[in-house]
Amino acid sequence: MRIVVELNSNSTMETKFIAYCVDLNKVTRLSVNNSGLILSKNKDSFIKVHVGSNGAYSSSEKGLFFNSGDASSYGILYSVVMKLDQGKFLDRNTTYTSIKFENNCGINNKCVLDSDQPCVNGKFCGSTVSVDGTINDISLYIGFDGTDKNLAPLRSAGMLPHRLQAYSWRSHFSSVMEVLKPSNNTNNQ
Repeated sequence: MRIVVELNSNSTMETKFIAYCVDLNKVTRLSVNNSGLILSKNKDSFIKVHVGSNGAYSSSEKGLFFNSGDASSYGILYSVVMKLDQGKFLDRNTTYTSIKFENNCGINNKCVLDSDQPCVNGKFCGSTVSVDGTINDISLYIGFDGTDKNLAPLRSAGMLPHRLQAYSWRSHFSSVMEVLKPSNNTNNQ
């Protein structure tokens, strides 16, 4: 499937559209070259994803690049889920969003993919602006949910890194260990 990533620095001279081909049955990681350079021009910069002729289907929300309120941190890892029904995107007039940015941040506002990295706008894994002003390029992880034209389930969204991390054995092990942790109750009846 052909998708188009829009890098928009909220300036007519600094909008770039880049086309990619992605496989419905695999998670695709798109490393968007020179995106940091383009998006760092304005604190209101954003990323959108489009599919279909003339952008017939677009992400309804934007992946904001800089943290709201200040430009001390910015998003570098975005997860995008595309929902298909029998191989087609849902009609634009429905309330469901066929292309959606998903949250990569945990409850503690830390990136679930790398807890040393900050969260940007409470949703995207990010990085802090370096002292010399260097801005890294972004990566988008693209996955699909729903069914293809033959009604076979599309499962690549389940393999997105933040979903794997959320449902990994380590998270289950930690939950089990918390339940099994001895209590401070010394009442032996």
